[in-house]
Amino acid sequence: GGGDEFMAVKPWLGAIREPSGWREAPGMDAKPAQTAAVDFVHGFRAADCRNNVLYAGSTSRVVYPAAGLGVVLEVDSHRQWYNQECKDDVLSIAVHPEGHTVATGEQGKRPRIALWDVNSGATLQVMQGFHRRGVSNLAFSASGALLASVGLDDDHSIAIYRLEDGSMVASGKGDRAKILDIAFNGEGSMITVGKKHVKFWSIKSGAGELASKKGIFGRKAKSNVVVAAAYVGDDAVTGQADGSLYLWKDRNCKMVRSGVHSKAINSLDAVAPGDGVPGVLVSGGKDGLVVLWNDQLAPLWMANITDLPPEQRSLQPDVRSVCAMQGKVLVGTLGAEIYELTIAVGEDEHNFEVARLGEGHYKGELWGLATHPSMAYVATGGDDCTVRVWDAVGKRQFLCVETDAKVRALAYSPAGTNIHLAVALYTGVVVVYSEDLSEEIASTKLSDKWIQAMKYAPNGETLAVGAHDQSIYLLETNSYSRRAVCRGHSSYISNLDWSADSKVLQSTCGAYELLFWNAEDAKQITSASDLRDTQWATWTLTLGWPVQHIWPEGADGTDVNAVDRLGGELLATADDFGTLKLFRYPAAVKGAQYHEYGGHASHVTNVRFARDGGSIYTTGGNDRTFMQWRLSH
Repeated sequence: GGGDEFMAVKPWLGAIREPSGWREAPGMDAKPAQTAAVDFVHGFRAADCRNNVLYAGSTSRVVYPAAGLGVVLEVDSHRQWYNQECKDDVLSIAVHPEGHTVATGEQGKRPRIALWDVNSGATLQVMQGFHRRGVSNLAFSASGALLASVGLDDDHSIAIYRLEDGSMVASGKGDRAKILDIAFNGEGSMITVGKKHVKFWSIKSGAGELASKKGIFGRKAKSNVVVAAAYVGDDAVTGQADGSLYLWKDRNCKMVRSGVHSKAINSLDAVAPGDGVPGVLVSGGKDGLVVLWNDQLAPLWMANITDLPPEQRSLQPDVRSVCAMQGKVLVGTLGAEIYELTIAVGEDEHNFEVARLGEGHYKGELWGLATHPSMAYVATGGDDCTVRVWDAVGKRQFLCVETDAKVRALAYSPAGTNIHLAVALYTGVVVVYSEDLSEEIASTKLSDKWIQAMKYAPNGETLAVGAHDQSIYLLETNSYSRRAVCRGHSSYISNLDWSADSKVLQSTCGAYELLFWNAEDAKQITSASDLRDTQWATWTLTLGWPVQHIWPEGADGTDVNAVDRLGGELLATADDFGTLKLFRYPAAVKGAQYHEYGGHASHVTNVRFARDGGSIYTTGGNDRTFMQWRLSH
């Protein structure tokens, strides 16, 4: 396996030398004094989940899943807190009718359903054992006494739990096709919907079983792909893939409303009686429309997410989630944006106020991460072809630019008069932007392969770019033209660092080699001993003397993706197991102890310390979240 090969073939070990005069001191293997905690998460799971941005109790609190976390956002203070019970991606979320309790369901072989307190994030109960592969949908009964869940097994099995004690009251096989939504009517009956699937369910009293009857589409129905469901009174309403609404009496489709949404209705939310909103139902569509309907299914008001002003523009305005409360509608988009609309029914049906509550990367993976040389700004770049700059203090995105290809690496030039942000694209091109992203300063095609590593020399005169073609390109920063190329690695360049005097580079590759380079002529320096006392401006290499004991037992050389060093005392690592670890620096003693933190649900692709040492920043690969962590002593 990879682990055996990594341990057997360690070419990098031949290139490590301890600094002269090195002595191992007692306590060097102890855990560091500093600890970390999640401070803010940017992004939510938008790409493959729906109905997952919800109000909890009032419009001042919003809950949603991000990576492995259940997130509570307090709107006015712009603070967050979390439930961390789930250890894998959170796929589903539901809020108790009284708003004090949240349920989240995860993916995984034996997925958990966590029931937690919205005021503290503390876990109240865990249900586990019945579902397999994941919990795709959750719904509370009208009183909140029962919770229905849908699994990702072949039969998309359904379970009903009693909240009081977490016991399973009933279960049954759902459908061979994926169930797309589930909704409760009162306490004992439900609807599930999906492709060619509408089923009405009842709980057989005392039998522990669910009984179902198929919905009868009848002649009026033209679309049998059903995406969303809700109850208005005792009647079910479903949202169809063709954009129409169907009203069901008992289990028969009695009314069809079309001509408003032009594409699939992704989400439906019934308006609670007496909620101060005229209308009974809100819909959100793939066409970007949010519509309020009356009890005759006539539209009363609508808002178009594709028509927002430039500073609030959605990058992917398909509406994935709607939640109505107290005259407002909370909207989650495919572009991982969260908006709050204020309903204004009146002469102009398109009249609405909009506030943007959050955003994040929304497609593919997230790898690019760089900290600004002098301000508390952080840049991220993702496979969604965006580069974003975040204010780490205000915890908001304030700049965003769209690129021609996926972004995998970023680098800020050192502090000075003109600060640049270099952006490495998946196409082997490096694009250099002005600090405010308003101007493209240079664009250079370097390779046919993608670029994973990139750093400016501390003196700002050279940009080193490590590509998957095994080469490191040195660009002079006046014109960003190619000055020299370091060749000698036998696999893709994974990480690189500059010496403090800008004269030497060190780099690692996918074959676990650690090589050194003269930055003047790009020639390899073969004597590691000559460089044993070199002061390195940064340490982001996952291989080398100060990081030799960050590797877990049986690791293969790709398990740790990124490393960063704070001063001469602290080391952070990001790994394939979704964890951030903190070690003392250097981690040069066997058995080095560490603090370990979950939160990301997939591989953590990058990690950087804030310049002031008070925070850590991480990016999640497939979970696409950018996380800010607070460091404490």
